[in-house]
Amino acid sequence: SFQPWCRCITTVYNYFVVTNFFWMFVEGCYLHTAIVMTYSTDKLRKWVFLFIGWC
Repeated sequence: SFQPWCRCITTVYNYFVVTNFFWMFVEGCYLHTAIVMTYSTDKLRKWVFLFIGWC
């Protein structure tokens, strides 16, 4: 009788786990880009990283 709730809770839990790891990946990409492009940080497009992280 609790099967729909279990599926919903499992789906939400898995979503948050995946987004946690994906944000770590995006942060790593941002830091790598910031280090590689040290003297041209004005060219860093932070909105791209935000878009990737939220999608």
